[in-house]
Amino acid sequence: MLMQFFPVLILFYVLAVLVQLPGTRVLRLSILPAIGMLAWRVCTRYDFDGSDEPGYNWTSMTWFLSFLMLRATDFATATKPFVRERFSLLPPDAPQDFQTQLKGALLNALT
Repeated sequence: MLMQFFPVLILFYVLAVLVQLPGTRVLRLSILPAIGMLAWRVCTRYDFDGSDEPGYNWTSMTWFLSFLMLRATDFATATKPFVRERFSLLPPDAPQDFQTQLKGALLNALT
């Protein structure tokens, strides 16, 4: 199950990085259906209950992935890049070149 869930998290991380970089809206919108398809597959394919009785253990995963999809949709449809004002790992006086901004976005998406 973890091997099916891992690509959803990787694509969500990529989306969290791209939402901080300018000019990536088309790429973000193209990633969104892949996240949705993979999240749907994880939610519907696996039964998390080990007993023979029908269980409801899958609901927590379904709720989690539903909220993840809402946040991914917010990331994908953002018209302006997200800027982290508090607790940013990139100092305010950092250079504005793409390489520095990419490093900052990679680190900020983790925290």
